[in-house]
Amino acid sequence: MFQSPSAISDRLVEEVEKIRFEKKVKLGYGISGNPAVIHEWGRRGRISFPHQVSYMARIRDIGLHLEMRPIENAALMSAGFKTLDNLNKLRQAFKQRTKSNNDFELVEIQHFADNTDVFWAEIQKHYNFILDKSSQFLNWRYCDPRAGRFIVKQAIKDSKVFGYIVSELREDDEYSEGFIDDLLALPGRLDVVHALLDDSCSYFDDLNVNVVHYMVVRGHPYQEISSRNGFLDSHRTPYITCQIIDAEKDFEVLKASSPSQVHFTHSDSL
Repeated sequence: MFQSPSAISDRLVEEVEKIRFEKKVKLGYGISGNPAVIHEWGRRGRISFPHQVSYMARIRDIGLHLEMRPIENAALMSAGFKTLDNLNKLRQAFKQRTKSNNDFELVEIQHFADNTDVFWAEIQKHYNFILDKSSQFLNWRYCDPRAGRFIVKQAIKDSKVFGYIVSELREDDEYSEGFIDDLLALPGRLDVVHALLDDSCSYFDDLNVNVVHYMVVRGHPYQEISSRNGFLDSHRTPYITCQIIDAEKDFEVLKASSPSQVHFTHSDSL
């Protein structure tokens, strides 16, 4: 029997609500750019995520990018990006580079080991909103070939994990693009963040990739580090909504949190 798209959508929503009830989910979130979906979320009482998330982009040739990814007002966008790029370079000329303690090395891994759980136990104390980053979850998300092809690197020394980065090349015959899908380091170790980002950008440069995308909470220290690595804020923000089921107090804590206590990146939106 034929069912309309709206009927199928309603059934899917019902099944999702059933799973949420069974799993005792207290807070859910969704991200979309579809006006119809956004309207439906509003009708169902969802509210906006209380922190803005920035789409950062590192573009080597803005003209080529706009040619391959046409948008409205391309000329204005091109001029805006070039102005931002010049301002960014000027700011960096007067700022010191992030100094590294040189107490780690970057290693490509195929599997997250138990030492990642020690890292995760430390990290989660400092965030009021962050998805699971345990070794079990990260192995499922990034190390199963069925999930995609990811390059995973850790900053590590003597089995201690200082941070990690997940890079992804989305290949296209005409125009491949790079993505920083996940990036996380121990609190206070912005030098690790810088080293990981710099290494990932070099990887994409060696492949002659013109654009690299990175999603980060606006005002988070990682956003500044990404700027130092050539990323610009596109000033586009994803529409993220929250469904509060039984987490009113937790949501108030999230609202009052500083950007540095909120982690949101590309892989959290897929």
